Amino acid sequence: LAVAAAGARQNAPSRAAPPFTVISADARRPLAATLVGDHILVSLDDLAALFQLTVKEDAMAGGVTVGYKGKAVILTPGQALASAAGRLVSLPAPTTRDGRRWLVPIEFVSRALSIVYDARLDVRMNSRMVLVGDVRVPHITIRQDVLGPQTRVTFAVNPRTPYTVSQEPSRVGVRFDADALDVIRSEERRVGKE
Repeated sequence: LAVAAAGARQNAPSRAAPPFTVISADARRPLAATLVGDHILVSLDDLAALFQLTVKEDAMAGGVTVGYKGKAVILTPGQALASAAGRLVSLPAPTTRDGRRWLVPIEFVSRALSIVYDARLDVRMNSRMVLVGDVRVPHITIRQDVLGPQTRVTFAVNPRTPYTVSQEPSRVGVRFDADALDVIRSEERRVGKE
């Protein structure tokens, strides 16, 4: 039954999904994504180009090996598992073939590739970012409260990040000392009497 379910997922139609942005200290690069069923997958070829990986298909064993500086991640098509430097890692979807490309779930980056890679890798699903190394990308939640004719805006910033505020006649600007921002905007609230 598990093998049949994995095969069914492999045959699910795929469609383009909004890309991720790979953010490192020196660059921002796009990473194309594909939606298969309800899973976001990325191409191993694209990951190889971005992260200097080698990708080798072993037709005899029926698997794919992703290498980085002498370390390897082994993937088996149709299985939602990876072996990263000898550690077994669970993935939310199996490795699949789409034409000539091998696709893996985006979580492969943070769950398996991060084990063999020499920099920290973090996938932020909601903001569609992949962070490489020690980049500063705080989570910022913005809440707007309307108080009659005035509006109060509150920023919740995690982790704490230095910022500066500038004020002009018709607007206020907030500049954070960061490489990028992971912003969530909550709904506007009306406070006080209607």
